[in-house]
Amino acid sequence: MSGRDKISKDIREIEKKSPTDKQKDALNANIERFISDFIASNHGLNKRIELGEALYANNYSSYAKRVIRDVVDGSLSRSEQIDIDAFELLRLLHRQENNLAEYDNIVASLPDGYPQRDFILKEAVLAYYKEGDREGGHRFVERIFETEKNNVYLRYYIDGLAIGDKDLLLK
Repeated sequence: MSGRDKISKDIREIEKKSPTDKQKDALNANIERFISDFIASNHGLNKRIELGEALYANNYSSYAKRVIRDVVDGSLSRSEQIDIDAFELLRLLHRQENNLAEYDNIVASLPDGYPQRDFILKEAVLAYYKEGDREGGHRFVERIFETEKNNVYLRYYIDGLAIGDKDLLLK
């Protein structure tokens, strides 16, 4: 059983104790306590990603976003590499809220020395294209190149995406 599956099982156990709408406040309090206890038990950042994934998988998106945002912020403050899944889940959660601008701000402000920075930026651009949002992709590319004009890796990747997309190639 994976870490995420174990955490999901723990969440389902909490839900069993609070099955009715009248007990929704108690359920939320129990989920809050579970998250606090999990974090207080000194699990590393990557283990907390599993917590966020489990919360998301069990329809607790607002809790998942809070946990994953905390993981990303902790990673940024320590320049500690975390699994790319954290950024992908954070983007998905922002997409659900129709608030990709906040996610783009997080990703665009990754410091130069941050582990996997170029890969995270590349994935953010690719996500727009996978979703069919060329305009969003263009805006994000323009934003990246305001500060990344000399980043050969990103330029090469984005030029590869732009084959057949003359507007992007001309940038």
